[in-house]
Amino acid sequence: MGGMPDANWQAMIDSIFTTRTPMDRNDAEASMAAFERHNEEVRRHVPAERLVVWEAKDGWAPLCKALNVPIPDEQFPITNTRADFLAMLAASKERAPAQAT
Repeated sequence: MGGMPDANWQAMIDSIFTTRTPMDRNDAEASMAAFERHNEEVRRHVPAERLVVWEAKDGWAPLCKALNVPIPDEQFPITNTRADFLAMLAASKERAPAQAT
């Protein structure tokens, strides 16, 4: 990910958290519970034959199987890792203007 998120990116993320998973983002337990509720809701509404439960660590195979396409010869890209994400968050907090209280 090159560069820092802009205001539009931040507005999109804020909107997702507000409308899809309303919670206190600083509360890890509430965040995980909201994430699990969302995933359960998806599992409940998507027909099993169309649902692909996938994590990046699973690589190409499950996605390619679901899409009925061959697995690429190239290695699955590993980008936007947890470390990358945390570094991006830290940098965006450093750039954020101080909030008046």
